[in-house]
Parts: sequence; structure tokens; C-alpha cells
Amino acid sequence: MKRRSLSPWFVSWHQRPDAEIRLFCFPFAGGGASAYRLWAPDISENFELHSVQLPGRENRLGEEPFTRMNELVPRLVDELLQHLDRPYVLFGHSMGAAIAFEVARHLQEVHGSTPEHLFVSGRSAPHRPSEKTPIYNLPHDDFLTRLKDLDGTPREVLDHPELMELLIPMLRADFELDDTYSMLPGPRLACPMSVYGGNEDPEVDAACLAAWNDLCFVPETVTYMDGGHFYINHQRASLLEKIEAALS
Repeated sequence: MKRRSLSPWFVSWHQRPDAEIRLFCFPFAGGGASAYRLWAPDISENFELHSVQLPGRENRLGEEPFTRMNELVPRLVDELLQHLDRPYVLFGHSMGAAIAFEVARHLQEVHGSTPEHLFVSGRSAPHRPSEKTPIYNLPHDDFLTRLKDLDGTPREVLDHPELMELLIPMLRADFELDDTYSMLPGPRLACPMSVYGGNEDPEVDAACLAAWNDLCFVPETVTYMDGGHFYINHQRASLLEKIEAALS
């Protein structure tokens, strides 16, 4: 599958100039644009899919990753604004849900631009007090153990010491961004929101997902998918069907 880029911040796995909607997907901690590569063959031709590529990973490995949400969001929005020439929607999973949410609020408040829809997945509503223990500052071996427990990093990567040495600064930076994030000041969202979670996710319970409805004017029920925190890796086709149905 040939990849194309709108800018270093976005990767498109296909270009569909006639598509009605641009779908921007935001990665989980430690993830890059390739996390959504397999979505491209399954998504409706009505969508043009663009994966967000944050600094510090994949083809941007040599760049300094962000560690604070309030620094990342304005920079990312500046790039995104150049590509909002058609209706657009945002999807984010885990850390990516928080980023997508703050990007949507910044677009609405500062630039008067509102996505057609915001999709958040696998993440507690950001105004709820976090019960997670920060992991970004753990000693090396403890940090690796937590990564294995979270089951979001491929085992072949975790078992490759030289590769992990390259990736650990980015992984720590992502978890620092996520662990230190508190909801930024801003308005409730005017756009519709859909909330998804794995029914076996030990990290995010039902109350944490339901609380997202406090942050928008258009309440949405929570949809549970079979699987754990990374259900998106196994329920791709079903999730895409639900995203498309929400916009029909």
C-alpha cells in the first residue's frame, strides 16, 4: 500500500480526491501513523483516511517528541488547518482520544471550525480524576514490565533490546504527555461525539466512558466492543462500520 503525506504530520494510505469526508486518526501512546494503515482497505470510499504522525516515531524518529498537551495541540492544529477544505471527523484511541478531544476544542474555540463528529475510544473522560499510576518516570526494567502488561507494543519489539533503546525516549515522552495531562480550559463541544471501549478493558470502566457525555452538547451512548484495551486491533471492520453508520 503506497503512503502519501499531506505534511510530515499526516500520512495518507490512499488519496481520494472525490471523498466527501476526511477522517483524521490520532495514535495511542507509543503508536505512529502505521497504527491505522490496515484501516485503509476496509473504509468506505466516502472517506479519505489520514493518520496523525507525531514527532519522535517512524519517519519522524529523529525529532523531539512532545511531553505536554498544551504545547502539542496548538502546533498540531496549525498543521491541521491547512487540510480542512472539506468536512472532517476526528478519531482517537487512548492517548489519541485525549489529543483528538483537545484538538476539536481548540479548533472550535480559536478558529471557529467544528468537526462533523468526534470519535473517542479506550480513554477515560479527561475531567474525571485519574486513578492511574504514572509510568513515564519508572526505572528502566519496571517501565518495560508495564509496557508488556499494557499489551500495546508488539512482543517482537519488546524482545529486541537495540530497537527498544531507540524507542524508549519516545515511549516515555508519550506516557509523560498522557500521565501529566489535565483537561485544558475550553468550551463544551458543539459537534456530536461517539464513545467506544473494550468490554474487557481493565484500564477504563463504564463510568469513565459515560462521563464523556458531560463534555458535549449532543449526548451519545457508549458502545462496547469485544476485547480489551486494544480491541481496535481485532475489531477493525466492526468499528469502521459503526463510524460510518454514525455519519450516515
